[in-house]
Amino acid sequence: MTSSSSASSRSCTGRTDPKRPRWRYRFGLRWLLVIVTLASLAVGWIGCEHRRAQHQTALINELANIGVVVELEEPTGVGLLVRKFLPQREAWLRERVGPGWFHHPTVFVSWRLDPDKVAQAAEALNRLGTVREVQLRGLQSADHIELLRSELPGAIIADSQELARRPTTRPTAQFASAAVGLLAVLALALVVTVALLGWPLFYRSK
Repeated sequence: MTSSSSASSRSCTGRTDPKRPRWRYRFGLRWLLVIVTLASLAVGWIGCEHRRAQHQTALINELANIGVVVELEEPTGVGLLVRKFLPQREAWLRERVGPGWFHHPTVFVSWRLDPDKVAQAAEALNRLGTVREVQLRGLQSADHIELLRSELPGAIIADSQELARRPTTRPTAQFASAAVGLLAVLALALVVTVALLGWPLFYRSK
């Protein structure tokens, strides 16, 4: 009796339970521009880093073939992030992606460098752009040392005599500017995002 009366009362009043609309994910043109811009920055940065890593690996192999090997590596911005959050996966990532993504060489050592290979070594070290020091532990002429110093004006060229006067300590890494490139990309992405999202509000307030 009660159910029939309630049904009749709903039919008389004409009220029915409204159907709850389904939620759909929507985004406007502004968000589309933000997503496309961030994706373009990410893809461009990945492409540049990939080319840099391949170029670095090729130069390191070229130097190793003529007797100049890496003595010290310093982490890149990606390397710092991996070392901070995924230290147990660093070796695995180096094998899969390549070491150039995570480290760049700063100190090289040569125990025996042929005189006819000095110019080639100087050019390759200069093209790396990350060299802070070159240790020549073998005998080298003064002309060859001056050639390296002229090609690498910002690096220390230490011959065997200078190294003998130094204390026997391994050079330490410098991390001050390791993450500058990655931070610059993140800052640029943040600026673009804020500009795209805040411009309509600024335009409406005028």
